[in-house]
Amino acid sequence: MTAGKVGRGTWGRNPCPSSVVPPPKILPLPPFPHPDRVLVGAPLQRGAGNKMGTIYRCRHRSGKCQEVPVTGESSPPPKKNPPKLDIWACGPTVPQACGENIHLNGFCVLLDTNLQQLQRIPAAQPECPKRSSDVVLLIDGSGSIDNYDFSTMKTFIAEVMKRFKGTDTQFALSQFSDIVLNHFDFNTFRSSQDPIALLKHVRQRQRSTRTATAIWKVLMEMFSRARGAREDANKILIVITDGKKYDDNLEYSEVIPLADKMGVTRYAIGVRDLHAQSDPPPSSWPS
Repeated sequence: MTAGKVGRGTWGRNPCPSSVVPPPKILPLPPFPHPDRVLVGAPLQRGAGNKMGTIYRCRHRSGKCQEVPVTGESSPPPKKNPPKLDIWACGPTVPQACGENIHLNGFCVLLDTNLQQLQRIPAAQPECPKRSSDVVLLIDGSGSIDNYDFSTMKTFIAEVMKRFKGTDTQFALSQFSDIVLNHFDFNTFRSSQDPIALLKHVRQRQRSTRTATAIWKVLMEMFSRARGAREDANKILIVITDGKKYDDNLEYSEVIPLADKMGVTRYAIGVRDLHAQSDPPPSSWPS
């Protein structure tokens, strides 16, 4: 069997004649209605309150700029056939409170030839995320963590829990060293009037660092219905450690497939400088 000829002089070129595949036509853009001005987007420009982002019209000869008034308020759907000289401009953001968090949603506006706003895209702000999340926090309580860093871990956890107050997010906390201590599960968190107070009784255990074993244990125990985990919630595991695994019979490669199978999203947070070792936390985990 022999390969067919491409043809003399056509190797690496388009073998089809131009009459079959015509070259694309490049259409000129419509002229800007104000030839002596340009529109400049300043997405990081801070305004009043939580407003961020501004659009300016600037005269390139004088260098003077003036703010183009645009609003983030909802607007009707865009016109089907806008005039050719209408202009799209993007850059500002609209603050949106979702629980304790503020989301900054960007938007674009359609301006007429006088730079007056006609439409906003999207027409309305997206809704706050509604899907629930179950988060297990697994902290390193081994002897390689000093008292200050362990206290910092607890402060960090308290701030994270405060940030998600008012959202459909629930937390569980476990500590690992030579064993795993489950300080509170999702049931306890949900029934507590002051979840931050649950951290007051958490004491560092010291001893060895069996990180992979601890990950396997919380995957098997904490993400269960008996512990208050919800079947349709996002499953998230956050491991806070100095990275120094010691005296552990399990390898990370043995527990990662289990997390993948369960659909658990994992994050690793390093405490100060991670200790150098032969088997650091999995590089596939965000940090």
